[in-house]
Amino acid sequence: MLDTEATDIFTSVFSTIDAIIYRCGNDDSRSMTELQGRVERICGRPASDLLMSANASWVSILHPDDRERVATQIEAAIDGNRAWDIDYRILHPDGIACMVRDRGVAVRQSGGIAHLQGLIVLANAELALRERVERIAQEADATNGEIMSLAQNIINSVQKLAMLSVNARIEAARSGDAGRGFAIVAEEISALADENGKWAKMITEKMHSGKAKGGAQID
Repeated sequence: MLDTEATDIFTSVFSTIDAIIYRCGNDDSRSMTELQGRVERICGRPASDLLMSANASWVSILHPDDRERVATQIEAAIDGNRAWDIDYRILHPDGIACMVRDRGVAVRQSGGIAHLQGLIVLANAELALRERVERIAQEADATNGEIMSLAQNIINSVQKLAMLSVNARIEAARSGDAGRGFAIVAEEISALADENGKWAKMITEKMHSGKAKGGAQID
C-alpha cells in the first residue's frame, strides 16, 4: 500500500493534472491493487470499479484494437528489464475513447516480479494538438519549419513527462522513501504541465497570426 504521506502529496499536487499512479499484478488482466489520482476523469468510472477487477479489469477497458499491442509491448519491456512507454485508448462505459500515455516498470523481488507500477497521463489534448499542427503544416508550407519546431517542443515535453514516473523512482512508494519520491515527481510534472500550456499557446498565436497575414486558413 502507498503510505499516507505519499498519497497526500499525490492528491494535493496532482489534483489539477490528469494523471493516475498505479500498481497492478503481472497477470493477463493487469489486476489493479493501487490507483491514485484522477481515475474517474480518465477512465470514466471510479477506482473502486477497477481495484482488484471488482467490476472491470484494466485490460477490459482498453480499446479492443489496442489490447494485443499493449500486452506485447509490456511483455517485451519486462523481458528486456526496461520501462515501457505506450500510447493507447481507454473506453468509457458510454463508449467514448480517450487516449492515454502509460509509462511503467516491473518491480522485482527475490528474483521474481512482485508487481507492475507506473504513471498514466491523459493524452487527448496532446494528440489533438499534434494532429492539428501536422494538418496545418501540410497546408502552409511557408511556415512549416517554425510551426513544426513549436510542435516538437510539445512532443518533447510529453516524452519527459512520461519518463518522470521511472526517473523519479516511483518505486520509492514501497521502500519507505515515498514522500520524497512523490514530491520530486509532483514538482516536475507540474512544471511540465505548465510548459505544455506555454507551447500550446504559442502555436495558437502563430496560427492566428498566419490567418491575419493572409496565410493558410485554419479551422
